[in-house]
Amino acid sequence: MAALAVTTDAQQVQVDADSRVILQNLGTGNVYIGNDDTVTAETGYKMATGAVLTIPTQINEGMGQVWAIGDAAADLRYLEF
Repeated sequence: MAALAVTTDAQQVQVDADSRVILQNLGTGNVYIGNDDTVTAETGYKMATGAVLTIPTQINEGMGQVWAIGDAAADLRYLEF
């Protein structure tokens, strides 16, 4: 499982477009997920502390990329397969 220290700047989660992705927020703040670097707290999918999100292969292929932004320094873990 890889880790990404999410900040208030959008960061790309480095995953292949044809993989299934599991994300988990292990930080103390919210993480917001989007499909490009314009993701914000208003436009992204909210992941509260402890939340787990699975992005199936067919949805990930449609998104193309996975980007994350956080309220504060959050600890986002991800696994792709």
